[in-house]
Amino acid sequence: MKKIINFYKSIVNAIHGLIFIFKSQRNFRLQTLTAGIVLLVGWFLKVRREEWLILLLLITMVLVLEVLNTVFESFIDMLQPKIHGYVKVFKDMLAAMVLLASVAAAVIGIVIFYPYL
Repeated sequence: MKKIINFYKSIVNAIHGLIFIFKSQRNFRLQTLTAGIVLLVGWFLKVRREEWLILLLLITMVLVLEVLNTVFESFIDMLQPKIHGYVKVFKDMLAAMVLLASVAAAVIGIVIFYPYL
């Protein structure tokens, strides 16, 4: 029973983390909105099951990387007074990580949706 309670607490904590990121991060909200639009377009165009799996994987990848970006940027911000010179470079690299994933997801999404249009 204790394992079930611990699992439940873990899920609740994860949901609280998602709510915090959603409320505090404009980019995460924008990416979530974009994901919703992609899902609606996929449903409307009746994409195949394999394409759904790819779209869901890409959406998850971008959102997970945005969460990771937020975590690392928050941590770096806490250390900023101590390691001044590299903070901007680190944050730029983190942003580049999300940008690369987002561009790749957009290109793959276009390839998936193009035949339906």
